[in-house]
Amino acid sequence: MDIDDLGVERSASGGDAGTNHEGSCLEDQKGCNMADRGSPEMSVIIVTDRYDTIRKTVRHLREQELSDRLEILIVTQAGADLDLDAAEIGAFCRVRVVEVPAIRPLALATAAGIRQASAPVVALVEDHAYPGPAGPRRLSGHTRGLGPQWGP
Repeated sequence: MDIDDLGVERSASGGDAGTNHEGSCLEDQKGCNMADRGSPEMSVIIVTDRYDTIRKTVRHLREQELSDRLEILIVTQAGADLDLDAAEIGAFCRVRVVEVPAIRPLALATAAGIRQASAPVVALVEDHAYPGPAGPRRLSGHTRGLGPQWGP
């Protein structure tokens, strides 16, 4: 399914691959009521080449106690070709696709996602790690009011 049909926000970045991974937010929510869901408590950044690579991780995120308070930012080179599954992403507060010229080096692609995050807490996830159902709630509760935090 095309991401424009799902109401997913898309962010695009310009410049040459490897030099500009900035990303800028496009206000393209065609038919989506994401604004009615309130502000996310946590932004989750995941870098991928295609949706199938992160499908299992997204399913685990959907099972979180705070899934309706999570903003999912998918950083990729191929935003239009992700083939997102509406049933799998519909439970989240917000889903945004951040398009970058290249997903390597990973640090630059991740940074582009972080710059687009709108929640006070940002979590970085990968396609081989699956958080338990209470993970985001615990992290969000422990960091509330503490300001920027760094950790594993």
